Amino acid sequence: MDFNIIGISLNPSMDVTMWVDKIDFEEPVKPIKEKVYTGGKSINVSKVLSSFKTENKIIGVAGKDNFDGFKKLLEKDKIIYEFFLVEGSVRENVSIVLKDNKMIKINRRGCEVDSMVYKNIKDVVDNHMVLDKKNILMFCGSMPPNLSPVDYKNFIISFKDDNNLIVIDNDIFSLEDIKEISPFIIKPNHLEIEKMLGKKVDGKEDLFKSLYKFDGFVENVIVSFGDEGLVYYNGKTNKLLDISVPNISVKSTIGAGDSVLAGFIHYYVNGKSIEDCIKFGASCGTIAVTVEGTDTVDLKDVTQFVDNIKIILDN
Repeated sequence: MDFNIIGISLNPSMDVTMWVDKIDFEEPVKPIKEKVYTGGKSINVSKVLSSFKTENKIIGVAGKDNFDGFKKLLEKDKIIYEFFLVEGSVRENVSIVLKDNKMIKINRRGCEVDSMVYKNIKDVVDNHMVLDKKNILMFCGSMPPNLSPVDYKNFIISFKDDNNLIVIDNDIFSLEDIKEISPFIIKPNHLEIEKMLGKKVDGKEDLFKSLYKFDGFVENVIVSFGDEGLVYYNGKTNKLLDISVPNISVKSTIGAGDSVLAGFIHYYVNGKSIEDCIKFGASCGTIAVTVEGTDTVDLKDVTQFVDNIKIILDN
């Protein structure tokens, strides 16, 4: 089966990462080094897919004031894109990394977006649909500050079609919202799955007891648990996989979950088994924490590391 992958990016960012010796509350802090990356979850996923030579495109909205700088970063990452420009600037998120790799991260709100822009985006995405392929539509990351969760949900639902596979990766929607959207993939982390379920999740064993709540309306549930690995659940077949990852030196966790999702999709569109897809995704996420900032994982490193990923429960 052939696939057409489109990421919808409504609140992209430039991620400014600065490494410092210490935080000083009286004098200006001078970074040891700094780097600027493309950011926003959909773009992070696209960046990894592009580096793996998996064709995809980003369609979205961006502030025009600093778009030239953002455009250079997109082109450096070999991302194919089409953005509608609006008043304001692409938000600049700031990450301050200390010597022990502890991090302070500040995410700005982004540009407000007129409702007409969403119609324009819908039209462009519709024009990029391919009738004889499955269209994977990725709705990942935050919303513009003036878009409500209800309106965002309705925007996503407007793309529902038997030929479209919807991917959700954000902390916006409740379980009832997810049920309405019926996505092909959701990829929450530990905190996001708690918010979605509306309850505390005390580790993987506790999560296993709640996964049935996705039965019938989410095909692939991927929950990342940091150094504890991943949990995969298929809401159509009830297949449950518990994935462990080895301990590894962490430089940055930013974008690790996005790398998991990109790895899963990359293997899925290449016809791999679900077990191989989730192991490859876990390998991507693990390698991602060993690189600085949101640098892209290397396909060779990921492929060589994948044998270290273990399925400890296959039910």
